[in-house]
Parts: sequence; structure tokens; C-alpha cells
Amino acid sequence: TVPTPGGEGGAGRAPRERAAAPKPPPPGSDGTVVLVTISNVVYEVTADMLCQVFEMVGPILKVATFVKMGKTQALVKFQAAEDAARAVETLQGENIYTACNTLHLQYSNHSDITVKFNNDKSRDFTDSTLPSGPD
Repeated sequence: TVPTPGGEGGAGRAPRERAAAPKPPPPGSDGTVVLVTISNVVYEVTADMLCQVFEMVGPILKVATFVKMGKTQALVKFQAAEDAARAVETLQGENIYTACNTLHLQYSNHSDITVKFNNDKSRDFTDSTLPSGPD
């Protein structure tokens, strides 16, 4: 069975050196959107899984997962910039599952995320009327 995020065998720290202080949000960004790159992917990354992880630091409004240039990534929009900052500071280098699915966080240049569907790849908690997507 696959361990659940935060559950037994869940989130754990990857062996790493002391991380440098995170960079501040880029100019023009409101600091509420975080770009997440997931390395050492062993278990599929879903919007619901990321919601479980990131809601531990604060309320999230939207999440969208995607693959870009072979890398599993996501954009997570928090309700408040303080929550995004806490995520960047506390979850950088953490594993979603034991020894795998490692999180690498940085502020996004975006101030919002456009979500077209509420499904396993994306979720918009501000619009429950979105369709689940094409079959």
C-alpha cells in the first residue's frame, strides 16, 4: 500500500545541508503563489495529495499540477502571503513520502493560477462549479 502524506511513513526531511534563506517574492508578485518542483518521484503527484501537504501551513485557494521539460511541478496559491512564506521556509527539501517525492519550493512570478477543471491534476476551492474535465 502507498503511505499517505503526513501519515505513517509520510512527510520526512531529506538529508540536506542547512538551506539558505529563501529568496523573496519577485517584483510584481503578491507572494501568494509558490512554484513546487517534485524530484525523486516514486508515487504519482495529485492535486489532492498536494492539498493535504500544503494545508498544514495555511489555507490554499488553488493548486495545479503539470509536467514541464520532464519535471513534475505544481503551482499552489495560498490565501495569504504569510502562508506561502511559511511553506517556502518549512517545506523546502521535505519528502512527501519516506525518502521520495521531494519538494523544492520557490516563489512564482504569477499572482494567480487559472484552473479550468477540478480533478486529480488541479483544484480551485474558489469555484466548485468547474467541470471535472474531458473524459
